[in-house]
Amino acid sequence: MSDLLTLIVPLLGRHKLTDRVLSNLDKQRCEFKIIIADGSQSQWSGEYKNLDIEYFYNGFDHNIAQYMNKMYGAFQRVKTPLSMVFDNDDLVDLAGIRNGIHFLSEKLEYSTYRNDVRPLHLTPNIQIDDSLYTEASIEQEQATDRLRSALHNFNSFNFSIFRTPIVKCFFEILDALNNDDFQLFQKGWAYISAIFGKC
Repeated sequence: MSDLLTLIVPLLGRHKLTDRVLSNLDKQRCEFKIIIADGSQSQWSGEYKNLDIEYFYNGFDHNIAQYMNKMYGAFQRVKTPLSMVFDNDDLVDLAGIRNGIHFLSEKLEYSTYRNDVRPLHLTPNIQIDDSLYTEASIEQEQATDRLRSALHNFNSFNFSIFRTPIVKCFFEILDALNNDDFQLFQKGWAYISAIFGKC
């Protein structure tokens, strides 16, 4: 599966958490390429011999426009048909990600695989065997806060596996717009345009 998906981890400091994430991926014997997209004031440095890591430093993310430019640059490096973005305070479950890859490989009409975040307290009847995440985010006080974010926050890029051409086009549009306000309209327009290949 290593030629099917790339993991992108955008950074803005918190380098100890980056090491925690990479150690977790190492323990799971991660076979996917990992792009570290760094927008910190001081660059991250680390060595993980068993992981395929490409480090990309784009300068300090002093605003959202710089973040979008960093993500655009990161996605230009992706060669696989599928991609996933997650923050360095998240622990991902590679078994869930592999399930998502199978789903998108079989269901070509779907552009995105979006799944739950465990533990689920709001909707206990949902099956969680293929969750993309194994734990609540460090920055969320309650696991239910993270679930609400996943269910209701259109602006979130996380919690999903994307078809790379679509998300690459999305960030290309937002980078070209020099988006510095995170307006829902711009992001919605960019996403719809990306789905229809308007890059």
